Amino acid sequence: MTLQLAAALLLSMLTFWLPVGARIHIELLQAMIRSPWYLPLTGAAQLGMALSCLLLFRKRLMANRLRLVPAVLLILLTGLILPQGEVPPFISGLLTITIGILFLIQSLMKPEALAGHGLASVILWLAVTCCGVIPGTGVLSMAILAGLVTGLEYEPAFGLACMTSMWTLGAGGLAHLVSLPAVTWQSILLCLVTAAVAFVLGPVVIRGMKTWFSRHTLLVFGIWRICFGAVFLLVFCVM
Repeated sequence: MTLQLAAALLLSMLTFWLPVGARIHIELLQAMIRSPWYLPLTGAAQLGMALSCLLLFRKRLMANRLRLVPAVLLILLTGLILPQGEVPPFISGLLTITIGILFLIQSLMKPEALAGHGLASVILWLAVTCCGVIPGTGVLSMAILAGLVTGLEYEPAFGLACMTSMWTLGAGGLAHLVSLPAVTWQSILLCLVTAAVAFVLGPVVIRGMKTWFSRHTLLVFGIWRICFGAVFLLVFCVM
């Protein structure tokens, strides 16, 4: 494994639990390093991260089953229906910037929740969260926004978003893993090591983000999304 590939994998692992749109970060890194090993190793990292999140939140899953079970089913179904490969990079970049603007509005203006408790809150949360399957939005990002617009505080909204997005993270990991260039003992060992590193790193990042959201808002990530979306548009649509 080259140093460039290792750095790209580490950056990808960090973005999995940041509301910045991990998918377009992966697309940009893949375009930059052009390694046939990047996507399958990213898939191994996704599986490691998803498993660590499952273990971390195992006690809270049943308490949130009313939201999580229909959300996961709808997200996976929408992901199968939506033609992922046919979404132009221009749209992904614009959506990244748009979500960044929504983050800024949520952080600076602090609008009132659109729905209280009960069925209306669950339906609104599901509707907003399912938009996360569109490239450029992100399930984690949209689930956080959904939690905020339905009255949750930042930290519990992030926790619920993690419990929702870990299933799509695992599914995406399996999809990437099948593109392994060669199935040898060395490649299997490399995938296992990558997954193990992600498994250890996952809870560290999640706990760090929970601490962040106990004191801060989405402002930084809104700025990040706007800047990164502009870079993404420049790379894929101009250059």
